[in-house]
Amino acid sequence: MSDIGELLPEGSFPGEEGAQGSRAGKVRAAVGWAFLALVAIGAGLFAYQVWFYAEAIDSGRIVDLSTVGYGASRFGVPSLSSESVDRDLLEIAGRPSFGSEENPLTVVVFVDFQCSYCRSEALIYRRMMNAYGDRARFVFRHYPIDVLHPEARQAAEAAECAHEQGKFWQFHDKLLLGDGQLTTDTLIRYGQEIGLDGLQFGTCIADRRHAETVDGDIEAGKIAGVSGTPTFFFNGQRVNGAIPEDVFELLMDQASVRP
Repeated sequence: MSDIGELLPEGSFPGEEGAQGSRAGKVRAAVGWAFLALVAIGAGLFAYQVWFYAEAIDSGRIVDLSTVGYGASRFGVPSLSSESVDRDLLEIAGRPSFGSEENPLTVVVFVDFQCSYCRSEALIYRRMMNAYGDRARFVFRHYPIDVLHPEARQAAEAAECAHEQGKFWQFHDKLLLGDGQLTTDTLIRYGQEIGLDGLQFGTCIADRRHAETVDGDIEAGKIAGVSGTPTFFFNGQRVNGAIPEDVFELLMDQASVRP
């Protein structure tokens, strides 16, 4: 009687290769389903944020913006707060702005030029400026977070140097909608690309002519309760964090029609 080991090739015990392949397939399938679940959860949380505010506005729970605190928990669930800030602290003269002071709504935004959330949100609030420029005024304030973004402060000071020459928003777009580089050489190049007087601009940056202006914005932000960027204020009522475009439009439509 032949030994079974003589009848089968080495390492070919019945079911061995099939079992290994089956286990590997199950692992790959589990990883794939886990990835799909994470994507679905992320999409669901984003959709919930949009629905939450749309339903709150439509139902009247947000009536005069009574400070929408668009702060998300660690799980991404938005929360409403009831804080209000003195508009004289926020809407000071001389800050970069877009739109008439006569418009019924003023939106103040605090931004860190090295903040990734600010980069993505810039596309949204720039579109809002174009869409609501006849009804709303937008005011820009600096809030560089030095411990996280070491290049943000110099970029803020450089933006004020561009503001000197009447080209703040062009420079703003270079910083937030460009390639993300904020070195001194890059700032100088951005200035050249938008047609600034190079000598005046370079001297302004080197002399840190607007360091106190940026410090003043930071101090105002701290008093107003800014703890991260971007942070928005709709007629003095705070909205924390990046706002989905659909929600932003709803807030603008509601706030801009109020006296």
